[in-house]
Amino acid sequence: MIRDAVIIDVEFKMESDYSEYGHFICLRFVDESPSLIKLSSFIRELSQFDDVKLVDYNYEIVPITENTDIKDFEIVKH
Repeated sequence: MIRDAVIIDVEFKMESDYSEYGHFICLRFVDESPSLIKLSSFIRELSQFDDVKLVDYNYEIVPITENTDIKDFEIVKH
């Protein structure tokens, strides 16, 4: 199985009793394709809150190539 690093641009739409307009969370991070482990983790975590509800989310996968500028990302080696 081929694993590639990709950039994920995701927007989560949340609803709560505190705001009639809802809440939006926008994130941009590096993830591993095709499994998208970090994205799945964010979805799972945001779905666990009692006072806010995850209504919808949209994401875009941006491939990382030799020309991609990743200088603004925090890269941590494990």
